[in-house]
Amino acid sequence: VNLVTDWGLTWGEEPEWDIWKVNQFAADLRQKLPAGRYQFACGVDPRRYNASEVVEKAVKEWGAVALKLLPCTGFYPNDAVCYPIYETVQSLGIPIVMHTGHGDVAPYPMQSHPFNVADVARDFPKLNIILAHAGGGIDGLWREANLIGFLGNIYFDVSAWQNHPSFMPTDQGPALDEEAIKVLHVFRGRWGCEKILFGTDYIKGLGLSREATWNNDRYYADFYRELPERAKKFGYGFSREETDLMLEGNAKRLFKLE
Repeated sequence: VNLVTDWGLTWGEEPEWDIWKVNQFAADLRQKLPAGRYQFACGVDPRRYNASEVVEKAVKEWGAVALKLLPCTGFYPNDAVCYPIYETVQSLGIPIVMHTGHGDVAPYPMQSHPFNVADVARDFPKLNIILAHAGGGIDGLWREANLIGFLGNIYFDVSAWQNHPSFMPTDQGPALDEEAIKVLHVFRGRWGCEKILFGTDYIKGLGLSREATWNNDRYYADFYRELPERAKKFGYGFSREETDLMLEGNAKRLFKLE
């Protein structure tokens, strides 16, 4: 599931393609890939006057399975300016993937604090909200994300956690397998594996070289594929059924891909 992001208002520099064309391009990629291999989540800044129109067209005509929002581009999720788009998305029956944790390549980390999403989840109880990065990773706000998991429509995706400088073993430090498994254990123990989704984020990742970057992403994918075996080494128990839910089952359910 590819997530479209709208950066135009962040820097005051609109891209050559307008937001309609960006989303349509994401939809058209389905024609270039094997059937069922690729889906997309539309993306539009909720501050745009036509944001709800973009979402409606993307879902009804282009087949978007979700909406991606990036608060670190300069808006608070619980600002009233965002509420019209939430009403639209809730009526369409798709989830929102909401960036949380850090500023990423945009300069507004305060807007991405998980607590800002709690108001939205309460005000729109039929709207499923997936906290992208589950608060920003092992060194981020995962504890704060965990604290709002009591809301039944809040979910967590663990994408981009592999971009920690030493998630995989290097000559600068050991792998973070045990720490990551402990965090997953906390989420699983509080809210169940039904609320956790595997993800990669930007698939080229972050790294000093292309080879190092791809190795990091591959290590992260293998970490989840082999989670029952890896967890056992540190005294934790994850079943194959729980692992499969996190790897694909929950995403298929929330994005209605089955």
